[in-house]
Amino acid sequence: MTQDAVAVVEDRHLAMLLRVDWFVHRKRLECRQYRSAFDVLAFDANVRRVASAVEQGMVTPRVTIGVPVFNGESYLAEMLDSVLCQTFADFEIVVSDNASTDSTADILQSYARQDHRIRVSSETANRGAGWNFNRVLELASGNYFKWQAHDDLLTPDYLQKCVAELESDPGAVLAHTGVEMVDADLNHIEQYGIRLETDHPDRMVRFREMVLPWNLCFEVFGIIRLDALRNTAGMGNFSHGDGVLLAHLALLGKFAFVDEPLFISRQHPEQSNKQFGFDGGGNDYQSYAAWFDPNLKDKIQFPNWRILLEFQRVVHRVRDLTMRERLVAQWILLRRARQDVRNLVGDAVQAGQTWRCRRSGSFNR
Repeated sequence: MTQDAVAVVEDRHLAMLLRVDWFVHRKRLECRQYRSAFDVLAFDANVRRVASAVEQGMVTPRVTIGVPVFNGESYLAEMLDSVLCQTFADFEIVVSDNASTDSTADILQSYARQDHRIRVSSETANRGAGWNFNRVLELASGNYFKWQAHDDLLTPDYLQKCVAELESDPGAVLAHTGVEMVDADLNHIEQYGIRLETDHPDRMVRFREMVLPWNLCFEVFGIIRLDALRNTAGMGNFSHGDGVLLAHLALLGKFAFVDEPLFISRQHPEQSNKQFGFDGGGNDYQSYAAWFDPNLKDKIQFPNWRILLEFQRVVHRVRDLTMRERLVAQWILLRRARQDVRNLVGDAVQAGQTWRCRRSGSFNR
């Protein structure tokens, strides 16, 4: 990149920082408004010390924040600002750029030059959302792991409070918080109101909660014990891969909950759940599956049947389930099948239509 190009990029980043909306700006001020000048200097010095130690390989960060991104220029800088503003400084940010065609790579290079806790891995071809989620997990080195979407934000004490929950409760595998939903310009929409019993001591109750009720799976963006996460299959390359992963984690331990809206979910038309999910007018799991794995595009699929199969595989993978728990799991999955009967039939109808179109096309040729 030429010097002029670098200057343009850095000027653009400065403009983006200057236009950071009320939410990020206010929360950054809250990081420091109750601190003395000495505390602020000590805090900033600690950030520099941690960044330097991580860069030199002297210490393993306690938290890895994994950012899978594709064409995230609109919101990426604001997200990074909200993470770098955290009062808990012992983290690394691992970004996997899935062959972006916008200025995502330039933004990442600019931030990585400023903070050595940021590591960037770039691909030359888009390998799908599922692969990209698992790529940042593969690169993680911390004790705890968090997936971070490029368009969401964190309040300054998010990491500190979630890590404290995990360290105070060895039986918890994941810690998450309340969710504030905002629009593309960070104007408040509502506070996410679905609260599941994923902190219940009975793991079959937790499994039921992740299998049966409709929800947006925000828990997948919580902080997760890395050793527990690596005992799963990771993010599945299929529709509802996040929900299946959460069901597996629910069998491994509780989800600790911080009852404050510290996670900010930005709602905008480019989101996957707007394009393929409930807000798009129904669950288009055919298209959603191709978003997770581009190899599935234009292929005959049975996405709802695949989800049931993956839930079954989760039950099979957890070896220490008792016979009673396995029977309960089968009852839960039977209820799931009854809930989804129209979608399961729809899979078969869609597959038949696709097959007939292909057959007709081959005859026409």
